[in-house]
Amino acid sequence: MLFFFTVYTMFFVSYVDNVPSVKKDTPITEILGYYALLVIQFAMVGYFILIEIQQFFRDKLEYISSFWNYTDLLINSMCLMVFILDLMEDKQKLLRPVASGTLIIVWVKLFYYLRAYDSTSQLIRMIIETVKDIRYFLFVLLIGIIGFAGGFYILQYGLSSL
Repeated sequence: MLFFFTVYTMFFVSYVDNVPSVKKDTPITEILGYYALLVIQFAMVGYFILIEIQQFFRDKLEYISSFWNYTDLLINSMCLMVFILDLMEDKQKLLRPVASGTLIIVWVKLFYYLRAYDSTSQLIRMIIETVKDIRYFLFVLLIGIIGFAGGFYILQYGLSSL
């Protein structure tokens, strides 16, 4: 499964990297390659959605209690959102932030598959425990960052760019 998800991640990276490049004057070979990536990605997302449906019906309570299943649902829904936004002409400004967030979550999902190997499982476990231990600090830090960002935004609002 790690191999298939890694291939999926690489295809998604190349797809997202080419999202803004297709324009009206783009050569037909690039357009065909771009839509081939779209079809491959759509098929891979469909495959992962089928796996999630099977897992849900097989182990309902265990499925709901796992953090990684929520990341799967988030990845699949955000990938579908990226595809839909990409095909809609008037939603292109929303596409890049959604694609960026999706890409980050897809890379984080690779941690799940790296837990299966002895050489990386202890490192992944250490990262997870560290994040659990500092979550309250991160919450307080986030509040401070949001406060300062709001203050600096108000401070610079109305200033002309140099």
